[in-house]
Amino acid sequence: MKRVIPFSICIFLSIAQSFGQRSVYDSTDKNYRGIDFSFKDDFAYWRYDFRQKKATKKNFSIGHLTFWRAEKWDNNNNAEFHSAWTPGISFDIYNLKDSAKAKEASRFVRSLSLCQSYEIGGDLFVVGNFIFVNPESCVLCYRKLTNKEYCRPTINIIFSNIDTSKVLKIRDIIDQFPIQQANVKQR
Repeated sequence: MKRVIPFSICIFLSIAQSFGQRSVYDSTDKNYRGIDFSFKDDFAYWRYDFRQKKATKKNFSIGHLTFWRAEKWDNNNNAEFHSAWTPGISFDIYNLKDSAKAKEASRFVRSLSLCQSYEIGGDLFVVGNFIFVNPESCVLCYRKLTNKEYCRPTINIIFSNIDTSKVLKIRDIIDQFPIQQANVKQR
């Protein structure tokens, strides 16, 4: 019965999304409370890298997706913005049928994270027939100086605008991204 419940939830989320779900993030999750999801960064500054892979018996992930801001903020009034810091976040991608494994991976990351609040990884959301799980124990997207989280609002906008009625394979999602593809080594 345990496996049926996560799968049922994923099916519900997938159906809800195809009818215009506005957010891929659950704002009631304690790790996302307080994030300004209305913040909109310029997509011209964001890049992604996608690596498809074959699932194995130990790793059910079928791909890896990395997003990062290619250009740092420049604010001459504050030396912190002159550092090389650029926010970024990545996701392992699972087929919906592997929802139990995806949820297990998310829980594992969150349980081991030593980070606090917005910096905790393990994000999990569903788009079409795919589940995206952040495998990082700490996400470097929150800037204390500005009190802003930069990655999740951007990712939320990108994925919330995916037309899931046109999604059969993972490439159908990626082809709808409004940002440029680049090699993650350029980061």
